Amino acid sequence: MPILLILLAIIFYACDSQVTHQQMVETDHLIIRDQFLPLTPDQQVIPLDQMLIKDLSMIQVDQNIVDQAIMMDQSIVDQAMNHQRFHPVGYQDPLVHGLEFKLNTQNCRECHGNDLTGGSALSCDGCHPQEWKSNCTFCHGNAQSGLSAPPRDLRNQTLDEQMTFIPHAQHISSSVHGNWDCNQCHKQPVDIFSDQHIFDDSPGKAEVSFALGLSAQGVYNGQGGCSNLYCHGNGNQNGAYQHDAVNPGCDGCHPRAQLGGEHQRHRNEGLPCSGCHQQTVNEQEQITNAQMHVNGQKEILFETNQLSQANGFCNGICHGKIHFFKTW
Repeated sequence: MPILLILLAIIFYACDSQVTHQQMVETDHLIIRDQFLPLTPDQQVIPLDQMLIKDLSMIQVDQNIVDQAIMMDQSIVDQAMNHQRFHPVGYQDPLVHGLEFKLNTQNCRECHGNDLTGGSALSCDGCHPQEWKSNCTFCHGNAQSGLSAPPRDLRNQTLDEQMTFIPHAQHISSSVHGNWDCNQCHKQPVDIFSDQHIFDDSPGKAEVSFALGLSAQGVYNGQGGCSNLYCHGNGNQNGAYQHDAVNPGCDGCHPRAQLGGEHQRHRNEGLPCSGCHQQTVNEQEQITNAQMHVNGQKEILFETNQLSQANGFCNGICHGKIHFFKTW
């Protein structure tokens, strides 16, 4: 390789390494180099395509590298071209650096600043859209539907069999209970800097906490299984569930043998749930008001106006029988 070409390669690298964030915007060209050396106050900001011929004073090349390059050592030229690079080529791809950020494989804040607005390296806000730090679907969930829960988990997986917890979406939006917020199972973050979120001691793992939800005493086993849950109980006792199990029907959560009080006898007599809970379910055993199902309360409304209830007792006539301070 002619010595002149070697020197030109080194000069091009040196000029390229001087590009500032301002120049990147002015030239409308995404520079793939991750580190940008700042200009000194006496150096003029000029477009990248004019830099080689207008301002050679900006060139800062290690003279030892130049001397060795003149000796025709191609490996030294390669070293010069990659001098001061921190991330590998192609790291700017969102599927590369975005994934590492979400899994916290390295602490971006060491170079990009504690709030990621810039430090020894550029501000992340220069490329990402406004409010990206507090937009949940920027990192997981579905931006089109607005649902922040997987599918599309932290690793960008979207298939059920790839999920560490499959029924996220069913918890957020369901026909059998109200639309639950993240705080049923997690400490809900405000942004990426929130406690127990990205920058914590368990990279790539979403901590489970039932403390603020309906099942405050619930336990998660770390493998998609939950126990001691009100939300998967029968209304009388807490229950358990495994995330890859089939969706249960009515008897899956409310088996007759486990129902308390007079529930089992009423069911054995063929009485529908709507006889006492008509605000929640119809005669076909279909949930008609999801907000009143699995909500931490027991709403009672009789189908007949000949029956009343108070303090756990029924009085009046129901299914052809007289009730006088009957418990249920």
